Parts: sequence; C-alpha cells; structure tokens
Amino acid sequence: MTSPMYIHSVPVFTQMLTALKTILAQADAQVQAKSMNPDALLTQTLAFIGGVDAAKFEDGESREIVLRPGTPKEKKLNGQAYLANYGLPQFFFHVTTAYALLRHNGLAIGKRDYMGAY
Repeated sequence: MTSPMYIHSVPVFTQMLTALKTILAQADAQVQAKSMNPDALLTQTLAFIGGVDAAKFEDGESREIVLRPGTPKEKKLNGQAYLANYGLPQFFFHVTTAYALLRHNGLAIGKRDYMGAY
C-alpha cells in the first residue's frame, strides 16, 4: 500500500519539476538565440515593495529562519505536518518564483507551461 504522504507529494513534485525542467530548457534556448549572458537571468530578482532590500548572505554563512517571530525557535512537526505546512508551500514558492522571473524577463511561457503535463 502506498503511503498517503507519497500519494500527495511525489506525483506533485514530479509534475512540477518536469514542467520546470521544460521551462528552463526554453529559457536556455532563448538565451542562446538572443546571444544573452545566462548570468543575467541567474541574478534577477523580483521588485521589492516599500524599498526593502533583499537579505544578503556570504557563501557558507549560516542562516537562522524564524518562521513565527516571538515564538520558540524550534517547532517540532511530524512528517505529514512538515510536508503539508512547510515542504509543499516552500516547493511551490520556489517553482513559482523561477517561473515569474523567467516570464518577467521575456520568456514566452504561460499557465500551461507552469502546470506541465498531468
């Protein structure tokens, strides 16, 4: 019997990572066709609201993430709670941000590209 966590995560990860792989291949083709510097896409950021600068970290610098300021730093979650409340949202944040940055920089992609084949 397949675990419910597997059923609700692995197919989603597979679908979205396959779509992202296709989008990145399209971005690579655009970079080649337009003789662009690929580093130009790798250093892009989304606009910041209210003039707040992005946090900067040196290579190897440790980062402490406080998910809920004012609460204890350590939050123990079981596997299902971690997946539902942290893992999947983090995954979609990063896939969506990659999509948004590429689209913002002129890659002709849409919702169908983002969703991939399912």
